[in-house]
Parts: sequence; structure tokens; C-alpha cells
Amino acid sequence: MKAVQETPLHLLLHIFLLFLLPLQATSSQRIQAEALLKWKNSFASSPPSLNSWSLTNLNNLCNWSAIVCNHNTKTVSEIHLANFNITSALTQFNFNKFFDLTHFNVSGNNFSGPIPSAIGNLTKLTTLDLGNNTLEREVPAEMGKLTELHFLSLNNNYLSGTIPYQLDNLKKVQYLLLGGNHLDTPDWSKFSGFPLLSYLDLYGNNLDSEFPEFISECRNLTFLDLSGNLFTGQIPKLVVTNLVKLESLNLTDNRFQGPFPYNFPNINSNITRLR
Repeated sequence: MKAVQETPLHLLLHIFLLFLLPLQATSSQRIQAEALLKWKNSFASSPPSLNSWSLTNLNNLCNWSAIVCNHNTKTVSEIHLANFNITSALTQFNFNKFFDLTHFNVSGNNFSGPIPSAIGNLTKLTTLDLGNNTLEREVPAEMGKLTELHFLSLNNNYLSGTIPYQLDNLKKVQYLLLGGNHLDTPDWSKFSGFPLLSYLDLYGNNLDSEFPEFISECRNLTFLDLSGNLFTGQIPKLVVTNLVKLESLNLTDNRFQGPFPYNFPNINSNITRLR
């Protein structure tokens, strides 16, 4: 078999493609920088710590404050804006320009309005923290597309409607915080459990069912807070027989009936907080 010989035309084509790679990265950076500036312009006031986000600094995106870039693509992979005292709306952020995001943290601000369904396009996210804002309306079902999530916090907002069953797709999630909202009871039978979940916070919602069966299948749970809801019925035996790693359990301010099953032999001796 004859070896394929490179012609001058092939060599020129290879050189041209190699030349395009940094241009493509630079173009993507500029698009993202412009999208971030547009978002910043929607803030009621701009924190001084975001002075690096400017038109004169468009070509230096990876050195902007609160921004981390992917080492290979040089595009934004992390946005860290927790407790920046920002007043704005998530609808002003162009999720479609940031497909490589792995971390998005805007907790502890004043973001209001709905969570856009476009957030479901960020399928590389491992950390999503929208907690402690003033977000409203329903949790979008599209969040079920974020199957790489390890950490999801929506706690302490004004979210309402039923918890979308699509969240059951998040099989890698370890921390799930939905407490302090106005969420209603979903069809728990559509939840099969989260094998890696260690921290589940559902406190302070409008959940009025019996104890959700799927929780008993989350065998890595160390923290469980269901307080401040309207849960009814008896606490199932599986809470103590299956959840042997529990260290903190809070079931207060509900409508549970009957005694807690203290006398079962597998009750976790590691529990340091039981309410």
C-alpha cells in the first residue's frame, strides 16, 4: 500500500486550521465578555469588585474578577458572584453563551423573577447555587437536564409550584437544598432516590404528603431536614433501618403521628442532632 503523501495544498490547509484555533477561542471569549457586560449593565448598581468587567478589558476575560476560565478552551467555566449585593434578574443572563460552565454561584444577592428554562442548557454544571435571593415562580423542569450536578441550592427564595419530578434525573447530586420556599408536593412515586445524596434540605415549604418513600432509599444521607411543612402519617421504620449514616435529622413542625421508631436495632448511633 502506498503511503499517503502530503501535497503543498494539504500542508497549507493544516496550517490554516491551526491558525484558526486561537482565533476561534478569542472570538468565543469576546462573545462571552460582551454577554457578561450586558448582564452587568442590568445590575441596579455595579459592585466595585467588578470594575475589571469593562469594555477596555474585553481581551482579558480570564483575569476578570469572579471569573474562572477553562485551561484548554480559554472560555468561562466558573462564575462566582456569591454575596456581591447584586440586584438584577437571571433572565438578563444569556445562558446560551456559556455552555462550558461547571460552576454558577450567585447566592446571597437580590436576583428576582423566574429561573429561566435556558438554564437547562448548562449541561456541564457540577455546582449551581441560586440560594438566598428573591427568585419567584416555578422551578423549571429543564433543571432535570443538569445530570452532572453535585451541588444544587435553591433555598431561601420565593419559589412556588410543585417540585419537578425531572430532578430525579440528578443521580450525581450530593447536596440538594430546596428549603425556605413555597414549594408544593409532587408525585413522590416518580422519585426513585439519589444514590450519592448526603444532604437533603426541604424545610419550610408546603409539602403535605406522607413521608416520601424515596428518601429511605438515599442511603448516603447524613443530613435530613423536613421541618416546617405539613407532612402527615407515621415515620416509616426504613428511616432508621436504611439511613444508617444520618447525623442530623429534623422533622419538627409537621403533622406526623405516632412515636418515632427509637427501638429498632439499626438506629444510627452517629446522630448528634435529632428533632
